[in-house]
Amino acid sequence: MEAKKFVVLRYPDKEAKPHVCDSPKNAVAALDELGLCMNWALVTLMGSPKVPFLFYQGWIYKRTPERYVVLPFDEDEYFDVRFKMLLNDIFSPFISSYSFDDVHRSMIIVTPHPAEKDCFFVTLNLFFKGDKDGIIYAGILKALDDVDDSNEKIKGKVFWLD
Repeated sequence: MEAKKFVVLRYPDKEAKPHVCDSPKNAVAALDELGLCMNWALVTLMGSPKVPFLFYQGWIYKRTPERYVVLPFDEDEYFDVRFKMLLNDIFSPFISSYSFDDVHRSMIIVTPHPAEKDCFFVTLNLFFKGDKDGIIYAGILKALDDVDDSNEKIKGKVFWLD
């Protein structure tokens, strides 16, 4: 059986302990380490059995002082493609589906800003794998709570159409 491989993010300071994306909580926390500016995020439990769902919107710049870790492709002309691949590698061990033939699938979208050449919009729709004891959901909430400016509890309704 092959061991899972997790993304390891390294800091410019060689002595600093790397950020290992070995849990859903650490994967979500990596968004801040990567320099993503969170516009907003929604975390909820969906379906039966309940699975954590993260809907996240933000933006990223090619070069930014907000990025704490080193990216070897900061200057790459295909930054958006490579960044999406990195996010896929970070989250794929923890999300339930990344298949285009599955109706309920996770999606990672990186879109160029229409006016700013080095800016990209990032949208994550992520269904996390089973969480019968609530640890994944709590971890995601904690990771986002550590970086948010504010938050509020909301009520909503999920509509399922068959």
